[in-house]
Amino acid sequence: MMFRSTASAPAAPAISAGAERLTYGELDRRANQLARHLRAAGVPAPPYDTTVEDLCDWRHMCDVLAAAEPWWEPGTRFGYHAQTFGFLVGEIVWRATGRSLSWWLHEAVTIPLGIEDEVHFGVPEALLARVARHEPTPGPPLDAPEPGSPADRAIPPGIRPDAGFANRRDVIAADIPSGGTMTAHGAARVYAALLGHVPGVDLVSPARRACPAGFAVRGRD
Repeated sequence: MMFRSTASAPAAPAISAGAERLTYGELDRRANQLARHLRAAGVPAPPYDTTVEDLCDWRHMCDVLAAAEPWWEPGTRFGYHAQTFGFLVGEIVWRATGRSLSWWLHEAVTIPLGIEDEVHFGVPEALLARVARHEPTPGPPLDAPEPGSPADRAIPPGIRPDAGFANRRDVIAADIPSGGTMTAHGAARVYAALLGHVPGVDLVSPARRACPAGFAVRGRD
């Protein structure tokens, strides 16, 4: 919704915080700066002793990430923040709007697309019975990463995904932005809308849609 307003009225007031006022155009630039900063924040993983219960606790995760020692000086390198990016962004969204990422997904994406029961971060209690169960991968388990390596530290042992992890009700119901539960139809509908192929629903402006085709950063992950 912000992107649509940026394209149609970039000089219009967007937010007011104390004496500071931001237009939609300024807010868009700040959001891009924030995204680039978070990608290089140096907190690509939660603490190594993180448990599933920890991962399901939004406040705990945000608190430990805020207190974490960066892997590198923020802004000097970048890396894939697989389990942490969603919490970093989601907490900023919460503090800025008073609404969770799940609320924005529901109100700004799934309701307009008519798939409000099909795409979720945390699945509502009433829909849990519809979720398919995962089956363990046949054969021997995959080799674990070398202890102490970046791959080992990136996803702590206690939260490495497998069928048992994916089938836990607390995991399915929790707002864990690095994951999600959806139907194939729901996923296809979201992607179609992002590409501009759903009449009457414009999630992303044509100008914004061209941005992912370009380079934001270059370097080694």
